[in-house]
Amino acid sequence: KTFIQAERIIKRRFGGVYRFNSSQIAINLSYSKVISVNIVGEVISPGTFNIPAINSAFNILSLSKGLNSNGSVRNIAIVRNGQTVGNLDIYEFMTNPKKNSFLHLFDGDFISVPALGNVVSLKGEVNKVGSYEVKENETFRDLLKFSGGFKPLANKTTINFTRQSSHGKIVYSYKLEEAMNIKLQNGDEITVSKNSENISNKISIEG
Repeated sequence: KTFIQAERIIKRRFGGVYRFNSSQIAINLSYSKVISVNIVGEVISPGTFNIPAINSAFNILSLSKGLNSNGSVRNIAIVRNGQTVGNLDIYEFMTNPKKNSFLHLFDGDFISVPALGNVVSLKGEVNKVGSYEVKENETFRDLLKFSGGFKPLANKTTINFTRQSSHGKIVYSYKLEEAMNIKLQNGDEITVSKNSENISNKISIEG
């Protein structure tokens, strides 16, 4: 049980015997057992770490000094007794931490960080430009969510995709509604252009 779950059980059991209000009982965790967790794969300092059991896998990754430049941030596996019992997706955690809470660990668990998957580049008028790791079947809509959305001057009329082919790079231009559902491929470069700041059809009235 998590501490919060245990707290509720204890209060409910005592409530069946004693009469008190919520301010008359306090439950504190003064000690947590220590477990050994192994961190392997694409991290800076792999190894075995002894940590309090209340830590999540997300917390423990910092003990290995984080991922190296080849580490995946989308498919970090929690392995227990030879079986994968959960996966960490840091992008999803950043956009919705409550929905994507991380699994707590048991003694002897492994955190396995695989190599990067597909990587795309996002440039132009979005809040967070840069390279992003994308999963199979993810679209520009997903990428836009990870990047924090458009800036105020973004040209939403046309989104440009530069895609690798056997004949070299090819540029595709899509309307926004169409671009939202385009599945991303490894090596894609997506550019969101900027609207002109010039004022068109300007009329001045003086006097």
